[in-house]
Amino acid sequence: MLMRAPKESGSWTWDLDDVAEPGLESMLVIAGRMSAVLEKYDLLAPASLEWDWFEAGKGTLSVSSRLNIGARSLGDPALGDRLRACRPTGHPRAEIGGFLVLGSGAWFDADGARHTEHRLVELELTSNQMGTWAELSVFHDVWGQCDFRGEPHPIIHATNAPRLASALQELDHVLGVAAEPGEPTFYGRAEGYGLGAPDIIDGLGPDVTNATRGVGDHRGRGDPPRLRWPRPSSRFASHRWQRRRLHPLRGCPGRQGPQLTRDTRYLRKRR
Repeated sequence: MLMRAPKESGSWTWDLDDVAEPGLESMLVIAGRMSAVLEKYDLLAPASLEWDWFEAGKGTLSVSSRLNIGARSLGDPALGDRLRACRPTGHPRAEIGGFLVLGSGAWFDADGARHTEHRLVELELTSNQMGTWAELSVFHDVWGQCDFRGEPHPIIHATNAPRLASALQELDHVLGVAAEPGEPTFYGRAEGYGLGAPDIIDGLGPDVTNATRGVGDHRGRGDPPRLRWPRPSSRFASHRWQRRRLHPLRGCPGRQGPQLTRDTRYLRKRR
């Protein structure tokens, strides 16, 4: 069974302002190109789109929608109208500022057995007044050198992390933009085309499985490791926080982000 963290253990963002037009149709075309790369590496087979609605002058509405796309291509010119047709009654001016591409991907255990996992990676596209960008996030420990309990798992890391790294590099090439690592969380941080190496003490990494209480025991070796926020490395990085505050899928000031289908418990075990 695979455990999933409530926050990403790594994320990568592409600033698309200079390479893509704003708007829903443009986002869908980009999502199709990115999904083709992720599907090539068996990381994401698109099955549905999920999004929140927002209204100019009001912000994010308390309404979310999901559309199963089946075999339909994300680049289908009619797909944008399909999404708009889901506009909630009573909000004729509601708009779509971003969406999640949801589906399943494959990971391999220490014996080399292949497993399918829903939302193994998450792809998010956004276009709003702050710009247009894409973000890829991971929430499981198969990409890191240790599992969430701090136990090193070199075989699992070696059979999964290289596929993610290859996909990220190819996405850079397809988009014509280099990815920037997202902010670190308690569960990990992106570094280059993978996850940063954890601090290893007495042969073990940090145990984050009791983080619901705000304390990680780190195998009885004092306080959990603290992650520092990185200094902005570019114009894009310096505006990232503002962008996330205005993100229709991340919520707005004074409201919890509507991560409706994400696990709100600490770590959910999935078969």
